[in-house]
Amino acid sequence: GSVSQSGVVSAKVLSEEHRTYNPVERERLIREHPQEDEDIMFFDERLCGILQPTRAFGDVALKWSSREKVLLEYVFDEPTFVPNYISPPYLSCTPDVHSAQLNPDTQFLIIATDGLWDGLSDEESVRLIHNKPAGVNSATWLMQHCLAQHNEQRLSRILSIPPGPICATLGTILLPLLYTLTHEACTVLGSLYRLLEMLKIVQTPNS
Repeated sequence: GSVSQSGVVSAKVLSEEHRTYNPVERERLIREHPQEDEDIMFFDERLCGILQPTRAFGDVALKWSSREKVLLEYVFDEPTFVPNYISPPYLSCTPDVHSAQLNPDTQFLIIATDGLWDGLSDEESVRLIHNKPAGVNSATWLMQHCLAQHNEQRLSRILSIPPGPICATLGTILLPLLYTLTHEACTVLGSLYRLLEMLKIVQTPNS
């Protein structure tokens, strides 16, 4: 984030969104898996129907080769279930490397997971940090405003749950709770969202 001498706040994006709806990433994956059906590889707007990010440090199940998958199934005597696992690996940990020239207007750098950008734009995030009250933790400030922006449609997209009673209930009950979390409690967010994603199994067959 930069602030000019006249007080104008601006954002400079330093990375690509490594997600399935980014055309650049989709084209890369299509080139790497030319024999695959795009509708299957990007089922439900997720890689193999599982993950929105297309590059990550973890989620090793989408990085196994076919040989490694068979070996792990043999060692652990149970299937390592990944649907549509046809021409692995799919997920990459190769980074995009960018350089940027710092200048006197440069004030701060926001490093965040993809979840933040589901609720806030680049410009919104930069303005929030620039205008936040003194003494307030920057990460907590962004998280609270991000959660406050989530409506049923956004929750539906993030959790891959169709809009309806379940999604509305999650928004009504859980978002106010998450909004009040302190910085020290932010570490539980990942586990909570994983739990919410598991709720997909309670949907009715027609949902």
